[in-house]
Amino acid sequence: SALRALVEARLYDGRPELAASVVASASQRFEADKDDLGLAFSLLLEAEIKTAQEDYEVGATKASESLAAVRKLGAKDRGAAVGGLLLRLAEFQTSVWKLEGAAEAADEALQVFRGLPGGAGKAGEGAALHAVALVRAAEQRYADALTSADGALAIFKSLGDKAAQSAVLRTKINAYLSDKRPSEARRSASEAVEVFRVDKDTKGEAGAQLLVAEVCIQTLHADAADVAATEAYELYKGLGNRHGQAAALAAIAASDADGDSGRAIWAAGARAALWREAGDRYQEADALLALANAHVARIAKKIARCSLAPADDSIGALKAAKEAFAIFDA
Repeated sequence: SALRALVEARLYDGRPELAASVVASASQRFEADKDDLGLAFSLLLEAEIKTAQEDYEVGATKASESLAAVRKLGAKDRGAAVGGLLLRLAEFQTSVWKLEGAAEAADEALQVFRGLPGGAGKAGEGAALHAVALVRAAEQRYADALTSADGALAIFKSLGDKAAQSAVLRTKINAYLSDKRPSEARRSASEAVEVFRVDKDTKGEAGAQLLVAEVCIQTLHADAADVAATEAYELYKGLGNRHGQAAALAAIAASDADGDSGRAIWAAGARAALWREAGDRYQEADALLALANAHVARIAKKIARCSLAPADDSIGALKAAKEAFAIFDA
């Protein structure tokens, strides 16, 4: 954990060469100690560093070497730590679209967790099933993805893990949408809302309402999207969660498909005010650009319909754009 934290800090600082040096040193120690698990972990870190440096071929090679190192471990050594490493390896391989390797790592993680005694690997089994679902969805094997996701969801429900349930439901929603099954996607999104509402988990419910809004936006149900996004906004506002409010306001703007209602303009303006109050100038400028674009979009739609565009939109677009430019130019 300390090694990973150090590597992530170096990558965050934009110093991948220092991260690579730390991992190389650790790899030498693991090799000298004949610690296959430590070596597998350091090889995975090397893969992540190489990928961050856009050396994808070497990154893929290191990931394969990491999986090979894991496979050297005897049955007695294949505990929860090995399962966790395999899960991280599956996640990495999926992120770089090495789906065959990702599937192998996820399947092996599943077997590791299922082999732990006394139900100790139940949470890991759920995570592994979710990892399998993500890989199958990336492979466009949506029926298999949904089967694995349902298995993961059942486990997380039995454990009472609401955050994990929400993550799996999002995977199901994406699979349904990709498989052109919008009604099932909306049903899963509504299920996510109920999961948190029943437990009076306001933050979780707000996030789930955003899921509903996203699905409705993608399936062109603008009114339902606006209702869900507005509900999310009010919940986040009650919690004092600025990032949540901003995300909900962005969803309200996206749901204003025709631009005539003015909701996109109101939402962009509210988002700019939110970040201005927080003192986040970059986010404020981004919201001001969205506000200018919302005004311009309404002007364009009026012209396309041979209607007279109100002067307020021209003035509003110019004012917002100038304010954004002043922030960027400061």
